[in-house]
This record gives sequence, structure tokens and C-alpha cells, in this order.
Amino acid sequence: MRKPKVEPKNVESPFHPNEIFFSSTDLKGIILTGNDVFVNVSKYSRDELIGKPHNIIRHPDMPRIVFKLLWDYIQSGETIVAYVKNLAKDGSYYWVLASVFPVKNESGDIIRYLSIRIKPTTEIFNLIPELYREVLQVEEEGGMEAAYKYLLERIKELGFENYDDFMMTAFIKEFKEKMPYLKIENNKIKVGEFIDVIEKLESIIKQFYEAEKISTLFEDFRNILLEKSKSISSFTEDIRIISLNASVESLKLGSFGSVFSVLSQEMRKNAEISAKHIVKINRLINQSTKTIRTILFNLFLSNLQIYMLEDFLSKCEDCTSEEFYMDIENFYYLFNTSSQNLDKNQELLQYLHRDLENVLSTIEKIFTIIEELEFLHINGKIESAHLNELKFGIIFKQVKELVDKSQSSLVEIKKPTENSLKHIKLFEKNIDELIKDIKAASFMMKKFLVPV
Repeated sequence: MRKPKVEPKNVESPFHPNEIFFSSTDLKGIILTGNDVFVNVSKYSRDELIGKPHNIIRHPDMPRIVFKLLWDYIQSGETIVAYVKNLAKDGSYYWVLASVFPVKNESGDIIRYLSIRIKPTTEIFNLIPELYREVLQVEEEGGMEAAYKYLLERIKELGFENYDDFMMTAFIKEFKEKMPYLKIENNKIKVGEFIDVIEKLESIIKQFYEAEKISTLFEDFRNILLEKSKSISSFTEDIRIISLNASVESLKLGSFGSVFSVLSQEMRKNAEISAKHIVKINRLINQSTKTIRTILFNLFLSNLQIYMLEDFLSKCEDCTSEEFYMDIENFYYLFNTSSQNLDKNQELLQYLHRDLENVLSTIEKIFTIIEELEFLHINGKIESAHLNELKFGIIFKQVKELVDKSQSSLVEIKKPTENSLKHIKLFEKNIDELIKDIKAASFMMKKFLVPV
């Protein structure tokens, strides 16, 4: 392992959840700018940071594969979110959840990178220190490729489909937990000519809070879909097993079992039809949960950028320096990208609307099958009593239990699906207003791109 320039100490460099900090680098990772929180938490002076490689704060506990992953994303023009343990000048450490954005000019070329960091506090973060220790050990023994493979395997074991799923879920949870702390105290004397921009940003943040209320509904709905899809998936297998048992028992009765044989064939047919519907509904549920996750990720990333800029402007000490105008340019270009991402959210909401309508129509088809099962249960119960067949009585009792369980699960999906469909139009209107205001703020900032 590379010997660090600073000797690490098992002491934390503390900062509060309401403190958010950022820094920007050139394309080689050389620090160009940073706010006061970055300076205070890292314990370096501003002069010691500016012009130095960003790895000046790299902690030896960090696996190199995490940084390779980071560079792979941002060099390809994609935003990445990652947990990072940093090393302060005095050897203390501090953990952050870093969102790293490629800063693209109006031609779409990447000109810089900007990283905004928040304090991680959720249950997902609690898993990270041990995970990184494991990855680092694999990396030291088997190299980067082995570490990358191990990282992805462990992420899947933790219940995430891939790294994108992990980072989006982590960011959404972490940012939602920080929202109550994000309060701006404006120093309007210092910001002077930027007061119009700040007032526009304040208006946008209020809209984000309204959007967050609606987004909570979608997130809760996403959790319901994930939970109930499992119980629905077992529906087909339960019908198939019951019909198989009924078929076996009917053969034992010879000609007396012909009625039960017909009933078991009908149940088996129901199982086959249900299987197709359930495959479709699970596919739609998977699509919908991914769509909701992406919508929330884009929304909260934009919220983070808006908050960071307002906080930066409100606390600005020197609003005339070259660094200051570089940061204004960074946020200006990020806003352009942000409005594009929110435009994509509008498209995603249309896809979500279509998928949810398909979920509802498919649920109705499954309800029809359940009604047929209810009818089979009643006929089976009557025949069982008529022939005094206890085994079939037990079988059709199981059918009734399955009917009740399935109806309950479908209702628990149907109601929030209908509710979500009602709110999609409201959400679309809210995001449309956000896009307009972000573009307006961007236009207001444009005049400050070049210092007068």
C-alpha cells in the first residue's frame, strides 16, 4: 500500500448534516475551487488545496476501485454518487456521500468536474466501512479486476441489482434524511447584486419541497410494489400445486372422481393463464420501480445543486475573485444539465403512467381468474360434502385461503396504483414549473459568467 503523506488517526473530523460542501477540479483532478466547509473539514488552508491533486485528501482505507469507478462514470459524461472516506491534514478522517458531476459547456464538452458532498447517516452507510475493508483486502491480494468483481457481487448480496441501483437508492435515502437540515440563512448585505438570483433559488427550493411531498407517495408506492410482487409471484405456483393434488386424488376415486378431475383441470388452466399475467405484472412492477427511482434521483440531484448554489452565494466572502466566477460558471452549466434531466423526468412520468395503467388492467384480469377460482371452490366444496371426501374438503379449503390471500394482495397494489395515477399529472405540472424556474435562474446567472 502506498504510504500516505499524512499519518491516519482513528479520530473523526466532525461536521454537521446541515453542512454541505463542494469542490471543482480540472479534467486531471487538480483542485480549482472549493467552499469554506471543504477547507474547514479537510483542515487544509485554501492555498494548500487550490492547485493540488484532489487525492491530497485520499484516505488509505479507500479501495482504489471506487475511484476507478468514479472516473469511468464522469469521463463518460455521467454523474456518479459514492461513499468516500477522506483524510484531513491532521490525520483525522471524515466520511462523505459525494455526488460528482461532469460540468459540460453549451457544446456538450466536459470542461471540469464538480463534487458536492453531504454527511452520510443512513442504514445503508452503516454497511460501507466493512464492505470497503473487504474490497480493499481483495484488491491488495487479487488486483483491481478482482476487487471490482467482488464489489458488484457484494452489492447484489445486499439486495441491489447493480451499482446504479445501489447509488440511486443510497442518494435518495441520504438526501431525504438531510432535507430537514437544509435551511439557508441569507447574508443579503454580502450577496448584493445576486439577491435576485437568490430569491429565485429560494422559490425553486420551496417548489422542490412540494415535489418531495408528491415524490414520497411514489417512493412508498415503489416499496409496496416490491413487497407485494413477491406474494403475487407465488400465486401461480400455489394454484398449480393445488390442482396437481386434486388431480392425483381424483384418480384414486376412479369414475367417482370425474367431477374433481374436471375441477382440477380448470384450476390448472387458471394457473397457466395466471402465469402469463403475473409475468407481465412483475415486468411492469420492475419497470415502474426503476422509473420511480430514476425520477427521484434526478429530482433530488437537482435539488442538491440548487441548495448548494444558494448556500454558496449566501455565504460568499469574496464575490469578485476568479474562483468565485468559475463556480458561478460551473453551476450555470450544471443548471442546464439539470433542466435537461428534469425534462427526461417528464418523459419518464409518461412511461410510468402507461405502465401503471397496464398494471391495473392486468390486475383486473387476475381478479377475473380469482372469481373463477371462487366458483370452483364452491363447486368443489359441494361435491366434497356430497361424496364425503375429506381430502377434497381440505384441498378446496386451501383454494379459498388462496383466493382470499390473492385478493388482499391485489387490492393492496390496486389502490396505491390508482392513487399514483391521480398524482402523476400534478407531479408533471410541478416539474414543469421547476424546469421553467431553473431556466430563469440560469438566465439570471449568465450575466455573471464573466467578471466585469
